[in-house]
Amino acid sequence: MEHFETLEELKAAMLKAGVIRLYQKSLAPNDNFKNQIYLGGSFSVLNQLPAKRPEVQPNGNTLWAQVDFWWLEKDKENLHAPQTKLILYPQYPEVRLSGFLAGCNSQRGYYFDPSKLGRTIGRVMFFGVTAKGQIIGHVTAAGSQLSGQTFERLNPELASLLRQIPLRDNVDDRQQLLSELSRIHQQGWIESKSLRADGTFQPCASSNCVGLTLEAELGVAKNGRPEPDFLGWEIKASLVNRLDRPPTAKPQTLFTPEPSFGFYKSEGVEAFVRKYGYIDRMGREDRLNFGGKFIYGVTASLTNLTLSMDGYNSKTGKIENSDGGIVLYDQTGEVAAGWKFSGLLERWSRKHDKAAYVSGVKDPDLWRFQYGSDVRLAIGTDFSLFLKAVYDGLVFYDPGIKIEDASTARPKIKRRSQFRIASNRLSDLYHQVENVKLEAG
Repeated sequence: MEHFETLEELKAAMLKAGVIRLYQKSLAPNDNFKNQIYLGGSFSVLNQLPAKRPEVQPNGNTLWAQVDFWWLEKDKENLHAPQTKLILYPQYPEVRLSGFLAGCNSQRGYYFDPSKLGRTIGRVMFFGVTAKGQIIGHVTAAGSQLSGQTFERLNPELASLLRQIPLRDNVDDRQQLLSELSRIHQQGWIESKSLRADGTFQPCASSNCVGLTLEAELGVAKNGRPEPDFLGWEIKASLVNRLDRPPTAKPQTLFTPEPSFGFYKSEGVEAFVRKYGYIDRMGREDRLNFGGKFIYGVTASLTNLTLSMDGYNSKTGKIENSDGGIVLYDQTGEVAAGWKFSGLLERWSRKHDKAAYVSGVKDPDLWRFQYGSDVRLAIGTDFSLFLKAVYDGLVFYDPGIKIEDASTARPKIKRRSQFRIASNRLSDLYHQVENVKLEAG
């Protein structure tokens, strides 16, 4: 089997294969087919490598997440490894790569095995991520020119991390992002809009337009895909009253997962609101609401429901029951609504490990926005940080569910289940947060 000689040669092949992000992992002697490949001592790797929804295994202690994995070989078509999966051990926690050879050894009449490149320190494995969610893998031997260009000596801090490699030389994605945000800031008022997939703009007049307008200015089309927005960065914009003030306690929406079990799931959202909701408090006729701020361990006065977590050990910060989740209990102990850890983990993994938070203000009379010069760059999130923030009361459930025309034969139902955090506490969800003042042009 032929291998790529230089990093430039490997990058060119990865780009040709559609890779948009490239990572490397320095392999330890035990990183091989038999022992699996150790990817990290946290779930943060799921924010780097795309995977399907984790599934709880019969033993209840592990989660498996299938990945679309392919081996990259020089001058040959990519080789599919259909049984590749990430194995998640919540009790440690750690993530390992498994099954990356099963089902692919017979396709070309030889057995491709990273461990056959030796067990010595110096081997490097590369992971390329495509826009379609595929992972393109390659391994280089210890002592090769490619290994010498990329290998980093193993130590407790680096051995468990995937390190990102710029795909193109002289392209600083951080500086390019800040340059674009500076340009947008200096434009002043920008008409509210969104960008279609065909490259054309359309007017925008809804509550999420502050984000869509910013994305449109960055060339990011409106879509529901989980890929990062701009050069690998997730872009988040939030409305504020004034741009010259630091981040406040104004809520920032994190994600909007629908409950996956409990009365809400089994009986439907209408039955849920009629049982646990309340008459609109602003006097709007024939309307039932289910809302409020649900904080861990506190019974909400309007609904008498309490937010809790089953299977989470707050002392160790680890999941003890992979089949557990975040739960809303009523006063009888019935589960009104719940979210499995596995489903939340899948949704959280869509948040990329690099995010830019930008503030915007709306013209009180027109649909247009201005964006501020203070930007927060957040790097390295982890599902365990989210769970800790829920337990600490920082992340809260803040639904906006309603039934209009509730007494009629055709009531109108709106669903909105969202988890939020105060904007000034976002740093609790990332390993690193940097406050940047955009430079004037």
